[in-house]
Amino acid sequence: MTRRVLLSVINYATLGLVDIAYRAIQPLFFSTPIEGGGLGLTPPSIGKILALYGVLNGIYQFTCFTRAHSLWGTKKLFVGGLCCSIPIFALFPVMNALARVYGVGPIVYSVVALQIVFALGLSSCFSMTW
Repeated sequence: MTRRVLLSVINYATLGLVDIAYRAIQPLFFSTPIEGGGLGLTPPSIGKILALYGVLNGIYQFTCFTRAHSLWGTKKLFVGGLCCSIPIFALFPVMNALARVYGVGPIVYSVVALQIVFALGLSSCFSMTW
């Protein structure tokens, strides 16, 4: 086990942990009532959000990833993708606070969309394992 191999293993283990944590928390947060710290969305609404993310992720990976990778390189894109996890997790309490004040409407959904945009950055890290 060389230093480079250990660094690679640690990087991808961290990426996997962060991604799994986000994927586990997101639907729970969406389904938890507003009073409990979530958004209180219905299962069909949650499914639509997750489906939208899947479609956007596919489009992003197909159309933009290669260009971004060529422009910034593997390391910068990987670090930038992992840095996207900070606002991803920071937006959960922001969404709940907005839902408490304004209800679940356009303002909250715009923050959900912003979180999805950051999640696209996080997902681009996995494309570099090819």
